[in-house]
Amino acid sequence: MTTLALLPGIALLASDYTALADEVRALRPGWRVEVLDALDVPVTDPVAGLRDHLGEGDLGEPVVLVGHSLGALAAVEWAATWPGEVAGLVLLDPSDPWGDVDARLLPGGPVHRLVRRCFSLVTRLPVAARSLGRSARAGILADSGEEEWAPRDLLARRYGTRAGVLSVWDQLCGRFTQLGRVAPLVERVVAPATVLLAHAPGEDPEAHPLVEALGAAAVPVAGTHCFPCVLPAETARLVVAAVDRG
Repeated sequence: MTTLALLPGIALLASDYTALADEVRALRPGWRVEVLDALDVPVTDPVAGLRDHLGEGDLGEPVVLVGHSLGALAAVEWAATWPGEVAGLVLLDPSDPWGDVDARLLPGGPVHRLVRRCFSLVTRLPVAARSLGRSARAGILADSGEEEWAPRDLLARRYGTRAGVLSVWDQLCGRFTQLGRVAPLVERVVAPATVLLAHAPGEDPEAHPLVEALGAAAVPVAGTHCFPCVLPAETARLVVAAVDRG
């Protein structure tokens, strides 16, 4: 049985990818699709925690890792660290592991600690927690240009809490540690990879540095960075085709 483990973008919910997972299952009824909740289990953390949370021992080997944005870097880290567990990678508009690192925001640094302390105090007030939660979710989606697609009551329950606000902040800072951790591992990946890239007309999808570094097939997608969430049927078709190619 083919098993897909879907690793979301930074602080996104498992429910953001429910439609994509359902579309994949509809195309391949015999496949198993497991989706991580990245608000509860940060994709910016060392991948061992994600692997344990998904119950690696129960997934069956090898698995196909489908990673979106920073979740794609978690997939790369998994494939490089435990190559025998990974049958392939399908990376959905992945982040650049060689991107710029803002040293001021590194976890444990003075800015991270100060802001975290402020959030911890302010979010004792439920109204403040809800407001900060809305802002945090909006910030995650800002670069994509997409309108919010999730129900407001769900967002309030998940992001509008002290835990939700702190998770987003920790991941926003943790991504810089993740870049430094993943970049040296890319050359160790042996699993076949396909990179689905959001692009505008005239852009070269093969220009993404991971395409050349992984020897990956590059597939352009006419959508925004959040295409896996807002174009689930098209994304599922491309993911299935990538897995079938092997």
